[in-house]
Amino acid sequence: MAGKPNKRRLIVEAALELIAENGFHGAPTSKIAAEAGVGEGSIYRHFKDKEDLIHHVYEYVRDHVSEAVLQNHDFEAPIREQYLRMGFNLFHFLMENPKIQAFNEQYFNSPFGISRKREMLVLDRSKMDEKESNVGVAFLESAREQQILKDLPMPVLMSLAFAPIVYLVRDVSFGVFNLDSRTVQKTVEACWDALKR
Repeated sequence: MAGKPNKRRLIVEAALELIAENGFHGAPTSKIAAEAGVGEGSIYRHFKDKEDLIHHVYEYVRDHVSEAVLQNHDFEAPIREQYLRMGFNLFHFLMENPKIQAFNEQYFNSPFGISRKREMLVLDRSKMDEKESNVGVAFLESAREQQILKDLPMPVLMSLAFAPIVYLVRDVSFGVFNLDSRTVQKTVEACWDALKR
């Protein structure tokens, strides 16, 4: 017999759904509770406030993206091959999960996400626990230390490595244009060319 669904997870998934569709202001806690099938008070038993809930939604999304990016990852492969696998995985995961793409765009263009991004890219990451660490940043740091990548600040490397893929997904999702798999491959390879020494 299956156990009862985890209320905390139901709330996070409902918040993800509503924020992706309606933005932060279009997802009041009353709607999130209704979508999750819980009382509004349950939100405040599991989260300090709506901002705390939003940060937990980001962590939920981050964990899913990290898992997807590392799918079939071979840590013994050459750095270029590791990057290409991560780039292809990111593209396909975001294409298959438009709500995660929509949430991330809103989160990282809001005060919530700007402060998180600053912590992730600029501050001393050695103080972050493993769960908080970003797999892309960790990968790029390692490749830069091996002098495989250009010696650029981490925010620049992250932008060159992953931002073009994220924007490409957005434009394809919005129907701006269509891509075949060969063009996706060439695009990810072009990102690598921008990164490598």
